[in-house]
Amino acid sequence: MDEFSSSLGLHLIADFFDASALYDPFPAEETLRRAAIAANAQVLGINMRDFGQRAGFTGMALLAESHISVHTWPEHGYPQLGSGRSWHCDKVGTGCWR
Repeated sequence: MDEFSSSLGLHLIADFFDASALYDPFPAEETLRRAAIAANAQVLGINMRDFGQRAGFTGMALLAESHISVHTWPEHGYPQLGSGRSWHCDKVGTGCWR
């Protein structure tokens, strides 16, 4: 396997259905921060965007190791969460995820 065909990390996407509380980005911002800390990640910044008029929100925690994101579609009861993590964070991925 050459250097371009091996995995450099992990990217997870989770889709949820029939969800509620998809309008207010402020609780989600704290949740992104807490998730990053629980994963032993270094938070570089968090940016949330409220689309207003109960149209949902999107948010991203930018990590030194990658990212954690959330996007909501309240009209469909649908949030999507994404998280990426590179393996170089420490010894062979140990401690990257708890």
